Amino acid sequence: MIGLLACATLLVSAPDDKIMVGGVERSYQLFIPEGAASKAPLVVVLHGRSGAARQVRQHTGFDDEVKKRGA
Repeated sequence: MIGLLACATLLVSAPDDKIMVGGVERSYQLFIPEGAASKAPLVVVLHGRSGAARQVRQHTGFDDEVKKRGA
């Protein structure tokens, strides 16, 4: 089980990009699937106060859903 969790974490370990918002540096992760259409919809996923992008990506499965739907 621990091995599976470690593998899952490696699969969604995207580097964080940074942006300044109201004088505070914020980080975000961007996922663009291979072959995405130029007018593909933008989906924004936010986590709660104590969450992290890596956790949200791992637990929601949005990356896989986007790949499956061919967005």
